[in-house]
Amino acid sequence: MNKCLFLDRDGTINLFGSGYTYKVEDVVLIPGIEKLVAKFVKAGWKIIVITNQGGIGKGIYTKEDVLAVNDHIDRLLKKHGGKIDGLYYCPHNEKEGLGEYKVKCSCRKPDSLLLKQALNDFNGDKSKSLFIGDNYTDRLCAEKEGVAFYPFEFKHVITTPQGFRFVIDQYSNELIENIFNYANNL
Repeated sequence: MNKCLFLDRDGTINLFGSGYTYKVEDVVLIPGIEKLVAKFVKAGWKIIVITNQGGIGKGIYTKEDVLAVNDHIDRLLKKHGGKIDGLYYCPHNEKEGLGEYKVKCSCRKPDSLLLKQALNDFNGDKSKSLFIGDNYTDRLCAEKEGVAFYPFEFKHVITTPQGFRFVIDQYSNELIENIFNYANNL
């Protein structure tokens, strides 16, 4: 079985702006994320992104936009020895979605269908895997599947159209070591 590092995308890998990140030119990686991901890749972990992308359902951007941003992030991480092994995203928005996307689904975090699928697809060992995210819904998703969630000491919270988010403004060398040690003691 594989150890998996599950990462939310916006606000965890790339800086969270004032709205949706769906253009490649708007991607700004959180300082240090490259080192964090490379350290886990070198240790043999699978790196999997689990992200809500309700802007697809609202008609703001497309699935192709999500894939292009993910590919761009993957290329940036590869320059530093990292990579993304898998991307799982929910396009639905129960309240504001259009057509087929205006549904209550099981894949939108805090529900855990995407995490469950990723564990299955990558033969993931949930007892040895870790989820990192900037939103309480990320934590709930991890807990529903029995995956550990990294216990950040968040300094401040912001309110966005998507809800409350904890601000991750950098991954210092000390934080990277703390996360890595935490993950390897699961």
